[in-house]
Amino acid sequence: MGNVIKSSHKKNVIVILMTLLLLSPILAKGILDSKLAKGNNDEIFVKNLVQASYGNYEQRSFINRVGQAAMNDYSGIYPSVTIAQAILESGWGKSTLASQYNNLFGIKSDGWGGNVVNLPSKEYTANGWEYYPSYYRVYSSFEESIADHSAFLRNNYRYTAGGVFSARNYAEQAYAIQNSGYASGYNYASTLISIIQTYNLDAFDVRY
Repeated sequence: MGNVIKSSHKKNVIVILMTLLLLSPILAKGILDSKLAKGNNDEIFVKNLVQASYGNYEQRSFINRVGQAAMNDYSGIYPSVTIAQAILESGWGKSTLASQYNNLFGIKSDGWGGNVVNLPSKEYTANGWEYYPSYYRVYSSFEESIADHSAFLRNNYRYTAGGVFSARNYAEQAYAIQNSGYASGYNYASTLISIIQTYNLDAFDVRY
C-alpha cells in the first residue's frame, strides 16, 4: 500500500505542476496589469520583470538592454518594434556603426548637432549595389541611440501622417513605418514582424 500511496502522490504533484505551468502566463499577465494600474513605482517593477525568453545568452542580453530602454521611451513606438529594428539594422549590435559608435539604426547626420562619423554607405542604384561616403550620427550609448531614433520618427511628419503613432499593434506599426518611407525593401515590415514573433518581443509591449 505504501508504494501505491507514493505513486499517487507523485501523480498529484505532476498534475499540480502542469497546471501551474499552464496558468503561469495568465498569472504573470495579471501581475503586470495590476502593477501598471498602480503607477510609476510599479512600472519600474514591471520593467524589471519583463525579460527575454528566447535566443542564446548574447541575444537575450541584447534584447533586454534595448528592451528596457525602449520601455522607458514614451514616444509611441512599440518596444517590440524598436528592438526588432535594432536587431535587424545593427546585426545584434555588432555592426561597425553600433559596436564603435552606438548607432543602432543607421541614422545619418542630417540635422544632427553632435559628433558624426564618415563611413561608406551601401546603396542600390541602376548599376547595382554601390558604395558612397556618408556621415552618420555618433552616440554615447545604445540608450541615447534609442531615444534619438524615437525622436527621429516623432519629429518627421511623414511618420505621423503615415499612421505610425496611431497603429493599434506592432504589426500595423511595422507596416506604417515601411510605408512612410523608412526603408525601401518591400519585406522590411514582414521581417520585423518575423523577428518579433521569433523572439517573443511583444512581451515588452506591456503598457500598450
